[in-house]
Amino acid sequence: AASKPDKKTQLPLHLALGCNAGPEVVEALLLAYPDAAGKPDENDWLPLHHAAANHTGSEVVTALLQAYPAAASTPDATGQLPLNYALKIQTRLKVVALLLLACPAAASEIDEHRHLPLHYALENKAEPEVVEALLQVYPAAAST
Repeated sequence: AASKPDKKTQLPLHLALGCNAGPEVVEALLLAYPDAAGKPDENDWLPLHHAAANHTGSEVVTALLQAYPAAASTPDATGQLPLNYALKIQTRLKVVALLLLACPAAASEIDEHRHLPLHYALENKAEPEVVEALLQVYPAAAST
């Protein structure tokens, strides 16, 4: 059942992350179908995109990155990386730090709106530590 998508090509893991499932649920789903971490839905969202866009904690993000490290550098259908979603919707330093560690280049990616991740952090009133982490990885963002 963990490998069966719905009509929108969402696997149970996508759905669970959309409902902000906890680490125990995510780990059980990954154990049942480890490849789910690398499977996109109809919008090319990987489970990590869902996690980043739904205030998911660092334990879940860690489990997803361990299962499919390339997810941090995989854009969705609109060219957005998981880091952008994390900064648009949440500003938890632990999650941002995990995403930056997995894909430091994400800090310098300009999206279709000509935004850097730093722009999203500032627009969403990120904590100073989040801004500092982004600037540490990509200092040129301050002048872009």
